[in-house]
Amino acid sequence: MSSKLWPLVRDVGLFKAFKRLAVSEVSKNQKLPRGFCRTPPFGIFVKENFKTNESGDPQKFMIEMKNRWNSLDDSTKKIYFDRSLADFESKKAKFESLSDEEKEKIMKEGLRRKERKQKMKEKKASKRIGQMHKPPSAYNLFVKENSSMFRKAQTVEPKMVMKNIASSWNSLSEQEKKKYVDRAKNLAEEYKSAVKS
Repeated sequence: MSSKLWPLVRDVGLFKAFKRLAVSEVSKNQKLPRGFCRTPPFGIFVKENFKTNESGDPQKFMIEMKNRWNSLDDSTKKIYFDRSLADFESKKAKFESLSDEEKEKIMKEGLRRKERKQKMKEKKASKRIGQMHKPPSAYNLFVKENSSMFRKAQTVEPKMVMKNIASSWNSLSEQEKKKYVDRAKNLAEEYKSAVKS
């Protein structure tokens, strides 16, 4: 082998070793579910000083905490970093001591929470944009129109009101239902044209 190529081969071998090490570190430091994650040093500092919040205003308190944190020297901050790391290690050990079924259950719950949070985020974004909601069906139009009448006529629980509305919808003739069906079709067409544009 050429003497010029040897440093490159040696470096490639070194690179592969570092890559293996990095992959093993990633698997070791796999993100833990909620409740087992690392509390940041600043979070520990805030928690420790939370009782000193005299103003009652959370924004002012957090600004004050930020300023106090920034004014701390490195040796004092190191104490909080060490506590954060020790806290994380104990949480990690606690998670590792759980059975596989419990771990899986906690991980699934975490994924479910994450998905729900994402859906809420998307819903908020669609409201901000002004996205239209799908138009109601003929039955929903009938319910909207008649629910107040049934509630006024009877002081019963909502379950019974809906039962009465459903039975009255079923007793309507096709001719009587037609006005609701036509309105629903018109609303659906308006919705489709608004979505396209």
